[in-house]
Amino acid sequence: MNAFMNKLLLYILLTLSVIIGLMHLPFLKSDPEKVITEEGSRDANTDEGLNSCQIRNFVNQGNITMDKSDNFVKTPLFGGILYAPFKIFGTKLWMGRLTVLLISLGICFYIFSRNKYFGTWGIFSFFIVFTQLYIFSYFHYCMAEILATAFIFLSLYLMIHPYKSNAILKSSLLPAIMVSFAYYIKLQFAYAVFIIPLSLLLFILFNLNNRKILIQQFLYTNVFIIAFALIYFLFWYLPNKSFFDYVMSNQIGDRFEGFSKMFNRFELNLEYAFYVKRLIIYTYSYYILFFIGLVWCFFTKNKLYKIMFIVLSCWVLLESHKLFLTYFPTRYAISLLFAMGMSMALIIHKLFSNAIKNKFSLIFKVLSISITVFLAIINFSHYYSTYKNRTFELNKINKYLSSYPFKENPILGTWATSVSWESKAISYPIWNNYFNYQDIIKQHKPCVIVIEVDEKDSDQSFKSSGVNVDDYADSIKYFEVNYWKLKLLWIKPEYYK
Repeated sequence: MNAFMNKLLLYILLTLSVIIGLMHLPFLKSDPEKVITEEGSRDANTDEGLNSCQIRNFVNQGNITMDKSDNFVKTPLFGGILYAPFKIFGTKLWMGRLTVLLISLGICFYIFSRNKYFGTWGIFSFFIVFTQLYIFSYFHYCMAEILATAFIFLSLYLMIHPYKSNAILKSSLLPAIMVSFAYYIKLQFAYAVFIIPLSLLLFILFNLNNRKILIQQFLYTNVFIIAFALIYFLFWYLPNKSFFDYVMSNQIGDRFEGFSKMFNRFELNLEYAFYVKRLIIYTYSYYILFFIGLVWCFFTKNKLYKIMFIVLSCWVLLESHKLFLTYFPTRYAISLLFAMGMSMALIIHKLFSNAIKNKFSLIFKVLSISITVFLAIINFSHYYSTYKNRTFELNKINKYLSSYPFKENPILGTWATSVSWESKAISYPIWNNYFNYQDIIKQHKPCVIVIEVDEKDSDQSFKSSGVNVDDYADSIKYFEVNYWKLKLLWIKPEYYK
């Protein structure tokens, strides 16, 4: 009977995974969803191009253009993951999105398919997490955020999974590898290496496994985490030290308010990122369920629940440091939203399974199903609205440029990286006082420049130099993508030949 139930659960998980995958297909060529992109932050509209432009340049032209953008130096493993699909199938947006989607979903399916407990948790997660508008959208963006999040999730699973066999080395080395992959994918996720040590300290404190085994795991894990950090330092940071330091000096400076203003910033980010129309119910649901889950820890004898609750709470806690940042775009919230959602699904799963069998058992089951259905209705209504309001303006510009033969002359501009997927042209951004902003036409000899009409995307790189870029154009075409008005300038041949 158990074998049958396990097989049935696996089929249900596989079916739900396929359904989720199919739900993403209509979005593989569409513009990033306008409803989750604030007007002040272009986010996926430009970042899908920026995250991938250098590996695309390498695939198409054999030139990684390392010093032309800050993205590849921060996201080396992300570029490495995209290399093979781009090389085999071409540098198309849908291929980049599909690669991210399949790997991320594959990791989650692997975790949920390991046993009955995780499988049931996965079913609740399908309705609560994987269909949540923000998380759903980033699963099909060609960006580093959801991939790094998936590897963090995998590292946490691998940390606790081998306890049955007390495989200390396995439960130390593999999690260290996977959590290190998260910041190899994007350096911003370096904080994730502290989730595992913090969790293990709490396991020791609350005696959730053999203390000797936990101490050994804590020590081994830290050794392996340090070893992989050393590998990153020796083989990535040091060979690129001067460039890396230049990028980090720009990225890290003024990221946090002074101490007196930190909590004001926390409240402000919470209000504008989480207490918004499409997230406020999700956020308050987490608050309520977290309290229920915490109380339940004192009554249940299920160690696996306690372990997972602590792990996910540590993840949420460490993710929350981002709320103190002076700049908090939507993409920074995704891993936090994912951890919150997984925690909610875990607690609802606990309510449903209700290891404490008593007269309230049926009430808990009805309550857990009711919460799940309520959140699922919200998620699917958002999905339908987003599906109905899809736009394809970036796809149109990509198709337009793909019909022209580009050689060594680049397409320049922050938006250029998002409209050159199918043209095989070299592309990289322009950022005033940061990248490619000095004597732009003469130094880079672009054949096309794609910028916003008001040049806000490049911090007025041309205007601040007293240059009217339109004077260099042979012709100009205008486009509108979500909130932004763009102009595509075909540069006169005498300026780049």
